[in-house]
Amino acid sequence: MDIKVVELKPMKVASSHYIGENPEINAIKRLIKWAQSKNALNKNKKYHFFGFNNPNPSKDNPVYGYEVWMPLDDDVEGDDKIRIKEYKGGLFAVIEMTFSDFIANNGWNTFHSSAESWMKENMYEYDSTVQWLEEHIVTKKGIENFMKNNDLSEWLIGLYMPIKKLNER
Repeated sequence: MDIKVVELKPMKVASSHYIGENPEINAIKRLIKWAQSKNALNKNKKYHFFGFNNPNPSKDNPVYGYEVWMPLDDDVEGDDKIRIKEYKGGLFAVIEMTFSDFIANNGWNTFHSSAESWMKENMYEYDSTVQWLEEHIVTKKGIENFMKNNDLSEWLIGLYMPIKKLNER
C-alpha cells in the first residue's frame, strides 16, 4: 500500500451535512446540486470533495450522518442547506484507491492496518486534534453519472489520516 504525506492548506469550503439513510449519497448530491446552481462545476477538470461521518454510527444508534466539503475558489453564499466554512488544514497520511477497490477491500480497515507500522517507520503519530477525511476525486462526467445513476465507479477515494511528527506538540 502506497502511503504518502499530504499537507492540506487552509481553505474556504461549501459544506453539506445530512443525517439519515444513505448520508454520503444525500450529502454529496445536495452539495453538487448547489454547486451546479452556482455554476461551480462547469469546467472539464477533476473536482475534489472532502467528507467524513458526522456523527459516527454507534452500537446503540446505527443512524449516522455525513458532512461533505467542496473547496471554493470564489466568494459565494451558502443557503439554508449549504454552509460556507473555513477549514484550518492539516498534515495527513494518505492512500488513494478506486471506489470499487474501497468497497471490495474495506478501505478504511485496510488503511488502518497498514498505517500503524508506516507511522512507526516514518516517525509519525496520529493527530487526534484534526478530523479524518475522505477525498472524493471525480471528473465532470463522473459527477453526471453519479447524479443520474448513483454510479460511483469513476470516482477515486483518498483516505486521509491526520498525523504529526513524533514528539511534536
